[in-house]
Amino acid sequence: MSALAYLLWRTLANGLKRALRRPSFWIVTVLVLAILGVSFFGGGEMRAENLAGEGLRDVRELVAMAFALNAVMFVMLAMQGLSRGASMFSMADVNLLFPAPVPPVRILLYGLLRGLSTALMLGLFLLFQYSWVNGQYGVGAGGLLLLVLCYGVSVFLGQITATALYAFSSGSAARKRAIRAITACVCLLAAGYALYGAFARMDAPLAALVDCANSPAMRFFPVGGWLAAVMGGVFTGDLGLALCGALPVVLLPVLLIALLSRMKRSYYEDVLAATEYQQQVQLTRQSGSIETAPEKVRLGKTGLSRGEGASALYYKHKLEDRRARASLIGVPELIYLAITFAYTFFLREEGILPALIFATVMQVTSVMLGRWVKELTRPYIYLIPEPPFQKLLQCLRTSLRGMGVEAVLCMVGVGLILGLPIGEIAALVLVRFSFGLLFMAGNLMIERLFGGMTSKVLVMFFYYLSMIVLAVPGTVACVLAAIVWSQLAGFFLLAAVNVSLAVLVAFLCRNVLRYAELNQR
Repeated sequence: MSALAYLLWRTLANGLKRALRRPSFWIVTVLVLAILGVSFFGGGEMRAENLAGEGLRDVRELVAMAFALNAVMFVMLAMQGLSRGASMFSMADVNLLFPAPVPPVRILLYGLLRGLSTALMLGLFLLFQYSWVNGQYGVGAGGLLLLVLCYGVSVFLGQITATALYAFSSGSAARKRAIRAITACVCLLAAGYALYGAFARMDAPLAALVDCANSPAMRFFPVGGWLAAVMGGVFTGDLGLALCGALPVVLLPVLLIALLSRMKRSYYEDVLAATEYQQQVQLTRQSGSIETAPEKVRLGKTGLSRGEGASALYYKHKLEDRRARASLIGVPELIYLAITFAYTFFLREEGILPALIFATVMQVTSVMLGRWVKELTRPYIYLIPEPPFQKLLQCLRTSLRGMGVEAVLCMVGVGLILGLPIGEIAALVLVRFSFGLLFMAGNLMIERLFGGMTSKVLVMFFYYLSMIVLAVPGTVACVLAAIVWSQLAGFFLLAAVNVSLAVLVAFLCRNVLRYAELNQR
């Protein structure tokens, strides 16, 4: 066995052995299998209901959504290559494997295999959508695995493209500008073509967008269009279309590997820079000491001109957001909003409940992000001579502002897509904001109870479990109010229960800042 094959095999084997010895692995495995079982069982019932009623939806809608997801992921990952590149290696590979007497091309192939496995793991979340995919479009387990594979391939190709772009444009501002201009032109042409088709058929904009996404012109869009051709060919039985899409997908990594191996400068230098950056980000996140800043920081005004005592935390977070180029709505939140709008648009005939449930599930992940979580791991907040609960409220103030703006943007957009009245849109905004408060309180409860736990997997398990438990009272009250009165009354009651429960949880956890050792990791 060659050295690289042995290294890859031992890495996988040792990783599996470590996982089998951890109780958290078995807990998460049982939970995932249970969720998958419910998802697969629910998909059959939903499919039977659709077959007995209106029938299954057009599978080209699913291909259109997959095209948008894969295209966005590829472009985002590839464009990272213009700033800091991408790396499929670890610091151990850099320190031990690069100096070894192994040809650089073989080391690159080894890194790509590891990157492909990681990309496929990232796409496993799509398996939880089986009930919806099978029930609405009749796509079975094989088709869902194809969706996961295509998502993983888009991430994998985005990583290797980022590495190639970094090696090609590093040290040349003109090349970076040219690549950005070409990418912007391609994306604008695709977006303009889709908008033109939608406005040309205002009577059926959904069908127009689906036709545009499945048109021959969109098949030329890099990676996203090629993978859409593969999925469309498999789902419709057109093997010629599937082969035409698979051919460039296979040729692209071969071409990029050939280019990297023939470049005068070694890709080792580019990979080293990206790997060191990723290592720095990982270490700072684990220690919670500092936050990794972007490559170029615009300082502008320095110092805090406002804020005394505990309120200085709020203005400190505002200053950090400005320096990190983070507005009220960050990039992850914008992506979640776009996905929610697309989901609502494609399923607008189903009403508001599917869109509200989907938006709430997406919100669970977005609430986990916030400066207040990192602030609890730093010593400075404990040194401020103010009451702990007052410091906690000031620490949460920045997140409240962002959640309010995000709730308005999300539910107003959903309401406009569904054509809801103003009163119902206002109720949905309150519901969205109340769930943000509830999930933030749940996050605070996890920090209070499990702040010192070393197992991140168990912390995430308890986090999602607590989010489900906290959401049950408001959901039950909403259903009962909708049965007795109306759906609008149920929404207002849901918001009231969520806000009351969030305030109660925050009050019970008011002493989280009294003992610093509870939050040190």
